[in-house]
Amino acid sequence: MSTGPDHPSEAPAANTRYFESARIRILFVADRSLLAAEICSVLEKSPSGDFELVVERELDAATHRIHGERFDLLLLDLALADTRRSALVDRASELATRLPVVALSGTESFGSVDPGSPRSLRAQLEEADLAAVLQRTLRRARRLGTVALAPVFCRLEHFGA
Repeated sequence: MSTGPDHPSEAPAANTRYFESARIRILFVADRSLLAAEICSVLEKSPSGDFELVVERELDAATHRIHGERFDLLLLDLALADTRRSALVDRASELATRLPVVALSGTESFGSVDPGSPRSLRAQLEEADLAAVLQRTLRRARRLGTVALAPVFCRLEHFGA
């Protein structure tokens, strides 16, 4: 009896291999251009996936895009201006019935931090391994055969400038 990778229960599913090589289209809702640019940069350089990030500045506009375009995942900055966090979490839960959602938190004070600092936004994104979080979330939604999952929260830690 084989227990190695050639055993059918151990081999990756065909759709998993397809997922690993497919481009992941993400709708990112963030109203701060520095945050959007850093996340775009980190994901573009990620060796673990091929990401296409579409940035939308307002949640209502993003909701309309979800109904008209194909996205694999929604990435939502919980620090959107003029929006209560509880309202954002409620909306993220609603949108999770259409596609997987990752809610990014802990980004509130990164706008004023020196990009060269060891505790910069880029360093925190790399430490949180955002690319892996996005891939795991999408893989889980596809494996379970549904996207009606609770949003996944990805918290960035920030310890001051």
